[in-house]
Amino acid sequence: MWMRSTTFMLFAVALSVLGVAHTAASAFYLYWTYPWLDIPMHALGGAAVALGFLTCCTGFVRAPLSRSVPATLAVVLVAGIVWEVFEVTARITLPEVGQTQDMLYDLAMDLVGGGVGYWSARAVAAFDTKSG
Repeated sequence: MWMRSTTFMLFAVALSVLGVAHTAASAFYLYWTYPWLDIPMHALGGAAVALGFLTCCTGFVRAPLSRSVPATLAVVLVAGIVWEVFEVTARITLPEVGQTQDMLYDLAMDLVGGGVGYWSARAVAAFDTKSG
């Protein structure tokens, strides 16, 4: 039942768009050509993580969405930190002057995207409740 939920569909779309965009950006060196591309990608990644987390919560735990804001943002933050460590470890980004500021900005964009994902899921849940 939870796989047919609208939150899951939002998660699937966000994850698909993120995957295609990241693959294209990596293949065509767009991250290096357009450094600002990192900003919307982190926001989209945060939204995808939040929607995935909320899909799991509503599918398995039945946790009310209204009480899972801190948990959702914590999961998004942890995923963002893991991604930043992966980028440095895999030498996708090299340590340089200003790198800490860039990492903090990336984490902030992850949280913004996570908030958008949370509020989107909440709006969809309210709509689903009203419509049927």
